[in-house]
Amino acid sequence: MNDAQKRDSKHWEDGADYERDPLPYLVRGYGDRLANARAAIDLGTAELAGELDVDEADIIAIERGRATSADVGGSLITAIEERLDITLSDDS
Repeated sequence: MNDAQKRDSKHWEDGADYERDPLPYLVRGYGDRLANARAAIDLGTAELAGELDVDEADIIAIERGRATSADVGGSLITAIEERLDITLSDDS
């Protein structure tokens, strides 16, 4: 309860456009899960990015566990999940 009172919400809100393409909660180890699934079918980060029409940097950021700090959108997470038949978002 006290955490909410101490939190500086401006830190999280400045420069972020959460409503545009909100990032869902992600499962623990989502980066490794993506990297392993991609490697299992011998698909490079550049190839996956090309198929999904996104910057390779976004794929790399997700694999390194930096989806939030890289401002990756939820639609990219969904596209990756569908393309590789994996779960990255925590729907629970």
